[in-house]
Amino acid sequence: MANLQATTISGPVTHKEGTVATSGTTLTLDLSTGTSFEVDMSSFTTGNINTLTVLNQTSGLANEQHHRSFLLQVTQHTQSRNFAWSSINNVKWPGGTAPTLTTTNDKKDIYSFTTWDNGTTWYARIIGQNY
Repeated sequence: MANLQATTISGPVTHKEGTVATSGTTLTLDLSTGTSFEVDMSSFTTGNINTLTVLNQTSGLANEQHHRSFLLQVTQHTQSRNFAWSSINNVKWPGGTAPTLTTTNDKKDIYSFTTWDNGTTWYARIIGQNY
């Protein structure tokens, strides 16, 4: 196992954006491909997102801590789609109140999601809206 306290990084640290897939009213994010994701709501032509699937929530490490996080940037479209959070049962928001996406075309909302139980429950918070 690597000792990160004694590790020196020389050169740039790069960021890899994760893979997003959309189908019908389902948004699928694959954590094996990255930890930040961008989705354009124009991908959803049939309605609001009512299913959020997160693939590869575990890292596969032998001494896994069960903790994973990811960021999601959502860009609104002229159709003004939203998340149907009441249908997405494994995401919890502070105070039990889920946000409504900004409805203005081309505006961005950014959210953070964290799990401590391998994706059984995702604790979400708003980073910012209406960018």
